[in-house]
Amino acid sequence: MSCHVQLGTIWAHATGRSVLFAVQDLVKAEFHRSDAAFGLLTSVFFVFYMCAAPFMGPLSVRFSQKAVIILGALVWSVATLFTAITKNFDQLLIRHTLVGIGEASFVILSPTFVADMFSEEKRGRVMGVFYLAIPVGTALGYLLGGVMGAKYGWRALFYVGAAPGVLLAFLLLFIPEPPLGQFDGPEKVPERDTLKTTSRWNHGCRPGRLTSPCPR
Repeated sequence: MSCHVQLGTIWAHATGRSVLFAVQDLVKAEFHRSDAAFGLLTSVFFVFYMCAAPFMGPLSVRFSQKAVIILGALVWSVATLFTAITKNFDQLLIRHTLVGIGEASFVILSPTFVADMFSEEKRGRVMGVFYLAIPVGTALGYLLGGVMGAKYGWRALFYVGAAPGVLLAFLLLFIPEPPLGQFDGPEKVPERDTLKTTSRWNHGCRPGRLTSPCPR
């Protein structure tokens, strides 16, 4: 399962922002836009990402982490496909709002979804691999996007890029959601703090009791 989510993260960052910026010269030429106007896409993305992010936690509690992740993957796929058929720059702005919402649901909830599947001994290594997928996806987006965009045109990238998100959502349907914090044991209290508390009680330092100063 962690492999699927890691691949989903790579896909997300490859077909999200990085691919579009890898072919930005082609897009700007077609829509006759400046660098400043193209930079507005990033601003729109982050605004909607930040607005959507606080709602992902409550939504995952009300429904489930898996359901919200699946929805995010589908929203992202729709936005990616929509990019391939955009007719003007305003539609690209709409596309980036959807990408921001989709990334908020997927990227914010996926780490906890993966972490709940592994014990504390394995979790660190697994999460390291998971977060490695983020720069890998970004790098692949720029590398493959530039090469394929020059050969097949920038729209072809987004026709292909919409498929992995749908596949990821489909695979998640058949994978049970792990119980929240299933491998998390009870909170451990440092031994020194335990001994300190015991010592204070042994000296008669109890709440509401007037006595000599408690040992510290």
